Amino acid sequence: MWILPHRGGRIWGGTVEDILSTLYNDDYGSLAGTSMAAPHVAGVAALVWSSGHATTPQQVVEALLCTTHDLGTAGRDNYYGWGLLQADTAVNYIPGTNACLPTVPHDDFDTPRMITPQPYTDIVDTASATSWEDDPAACAGDKFRTVWYRFTPTADGTLHLDTLGSTYDTVLAVYTGARGSLVSLGCNDNTSGTASALDITLAAGQSYSVGVSSREYEGGGGTLTLHASFETFPPPGCYPVSETVPIIVCTTK
Repeated sequence: MWILPHRGGRIWGGTVEDILSTLYNDDYGSLAGTSMAAPHVAGVAALVWSSGHATTPQQVVEALLCTTHDLGTAGRDNYYGWGLLQADTAVNYIPGTNACLPTVPHDDFDTPRMITPQPYTDIVDTASATSWEDDPAACAGDKFRTVWYRFTPTADGTLHLDTLGSTYDTVLAVYTGARGSLVSLGCNDNTSGTASALDITLAAGQSYSVGVSSREYEGGGGTLTLHASFETFPPPGCYPVSETVPIIVCTTK
């Protein structure tokens, strides 16, 4: 997101060189870069929040991004980001009335996709996914762009998960418990390149939540490919013939 300078700053060929702002000791100075952009964006975010139109962090982000003046290539790009910040428009923005961000249905923990039937595959663009304030911290990265899945097995067994084929660095985790107090059962960052994989033992009738996040924010998100399959344990007294032959042999007294 870009910030143009106030009087006293300079623009050369459309590029911001300096922004005149307050410094320490009641002084003024001209600076450029993230050091100047970040406090401006944070200040506008505070104004948006105080306006009462946006009541959640996600709505504040929507107001900031959906009201920018687009620069460069249409939409978000790596050079200009979302564009030039428009403070007045952002403050008066009503969330949801002209949303520019594609929605990711299972971005929220309360609206997960169900892992059924098996084998299960889900392919989804997560570039517009967000992170909620009560999302748990994963084993790598900072829970960027988390999407959620849910699985409740009818028998004891092992859930096999992987993100092979995804186009970004994924972090995969499995949890039990309720929102805001989740307990991690396992987490994996890179098992093959930037793809993740987990094998988790599950109990029948228990609900499990699967979270997939992006390790990096900048350039993070992309196409997620999640694979899942569930393997039930043999009943007591029964054993698989081998790992490659799907035959169970049971012994009797």
